[in-house]
Amino acid sequence: MTSADPLRQELAALMQRALLPPRFPVRRDLEVESGIGTGNTTVAFYDHIWVETQIFAATAIRVHQTGLDGAWTASGLRQMLRALLTRISDPHAVLAAVANLAPQIRFDAVLARLDVVSGQVSIATTGEAGARLGDGTEAFAGPSVTPGSILWLTAGDTPGLPDGKVPIEGLEGLVKPALQASTGVGCAVLYKTAAKSNRSATFVMTNDLAGIPPLLEDIGRFFLRQSLDEEAVAGLDVALDEILTNAVNYGYKDGNAHEILVSLSVESGLLTIEVRDDGGPFDPLSVPEPDLSVEIDDRQIGGLGMHFVRTLLDRVEYKRSNGWNVLLLEKNLPPAGGNGQ
Repeated sequence: MTSADPLRQELAALMQRALLPPRFPVRRDLEVESGIGTGNTTVAFYDHIWVETQIFAATAIRVHQTGLDGAWTASGLRQMLRALLTRISDPHAVLAAVANLAPQIRFDAVLARLDVVSGQVSIATTGEAGARLGDGTEAFAGPSVTPGSILWLTAGDTPGLPDGKVPIEGLEGLVKPALQASTGVGCAVLYKTAAKSNRSATFVMTNDLAGIPPLLEDIGRFFLRQSLDEEAVAGLDVALDEILTNAVNYGYKDGNAHEILVSLSVESGLLTIEVRDDGGPFDPLSVPEPDLSVEIDDRQIGGLGMHFVRTLLDRVEYKRSNGWNVLLLEKNLPPAGGNGQ
């Protein structure tokens, strides 16, 4: 063994951990739990992203390499898949593009694309990979799933889920036993209920300040589709800019790419906005109220921005949930403003 071997092993382990996305936040329409088999000796990973407002994609992949070389290959493959998913809607075409662009990579993969509003699912596989419903042994035939269905995506030697029913502890209680001594990787997607596309939307950005302006533009278009009164939502873009900027600037210290989710819904005269990030624990409401009697230059940094957020919204609450910072914002809408009813 050379002196460089320990460093290579350490780098390979760090890169493999960086491949995995943050834990999927708890949602009313979708639940996701993934894992890698304890007996796996190759480089395996799973991923899940929102490629459009109501389109969710999940993958389970095992690369036929080990060590640092396998970690490098898997990192490039993950980024390639993410980029292709934003441009190509057919999972079969995505995997075909990978095969064309990088024919030297040998891997097992399953890729699923789910419309959370209609329940429509399209799936593509390559190598030793597949998709099943719950604990079934037959391949998923589609073309859609119904509320309560569990889609089990696997790559490598991975058995079915031990039971099709979700235990009290959630999907983790199904996924962990299935991956004991497995040499593969699995991703369980529980489709709970159809989302209300005309009244709700989820927008995603990475922890990069450059992503804030386009996200705010998407949110502005959502407000227009809901025919919300302009005065009722005036200033919300500034408030969200403040919140997202703080999350990007102060929430992450590992240098990795992360996702920040902004979910909006309009229901019964109430606009609800939920901002989720998996940065370090931080309660923005803990920032003291600014002393407005002193000069601006003498006020505490950050206090004025959160003061504006508190003043503009009718309700602001924070909680730490499942490794995520969750900030809940609510704004009462005037009856005459139109609320998507």
